[in-house]
Amino acid sequence: MAKTHSSDQFVKVIDDNWPDDVSASINILHTSNNQLYYFAEYPLSESGDWFIGYRYYINPSNGSLIAFERLANFFNSECTKGVAYEHSIYYFSIVGELVAKSYTLVDDEDADISLKRCYFNYDYAYSIDLKITQLLEY
Repeated sequence: MAKTHSSDQFVKVIDDNWPDDVSASINILHTSNNQLYYFAEYPLSESGDWFIGYRYYINPSNGSLIAFERLANFFNSECTKGVAYEHSIYYFSIVGELVAKSYTLVDDEDADISLKRCYFNYDYAYSIDLKITQLLEY
């Protein structure tokens, strides 16, 4: 599916025929009885200088959020000559309380650069929607 600049509704992408004004690609996975268990949004980088992914892992039996993952890869960080890879994971209890989180920032050789001073010029604000299943009506 795709998110577009011109609509709040998701557009189905069939046979790789993407709309002209794509702002993000959307991946949705359901169980065999149509219970949502995975939702991912990947905003489009027209320049190719960055990649961001937001992934929701959902308990299909009750719709509660199990984990949220944010991936960000970008050039021009000033803390490495190549690409910086940022990875955050947030884990939630059945009632939606944050119980654990992890964060890594590495370079293209997988060396930890989290203690270096980096410039995050593609660090867009985001929020974790604990009620993702209520927002998604297809």
